[in-house]
Amino acid sequence: MAPTIFSYKSIKIRVFPKDHEPVHVHAFSGSDFGVRIVFTMMEGKVVKVEYKKLKGFKPFGPALVKDLKKLVERYKDEMANDFIDVVHRKMSKNKKIITKIV
Repeated sequence: MAPTIFSYKSIKIRVFPKDHEPVHVHAFSGSDFGVRIVFTMMEGKVVKVEYKKLKGFKPFGPALVKDLKKLVERYKDEMANDFIDVVHRKMSKNKKIITKIV
């Protein structure tokens, strides 16, 4: 089971426990839309973020991309560290963002 590490509006950010490098998370909205977010890290900090097509899912529309990028920009280091924790079996707590991200 892939824990949801962040939830914001209709977006769920998940990490799969048996996943692989590079450090990344999966963003989903509903059952049709998905994006893979890859983090390049240096000295424990995210220095680059890439948004990639997720096989078998439709890409996010413009409004979802805008919300996703706000979420990732604010929490990218935490998401990357959650990937490391989940993959190395130190499961992260689920987080829910309920306030607007500006």
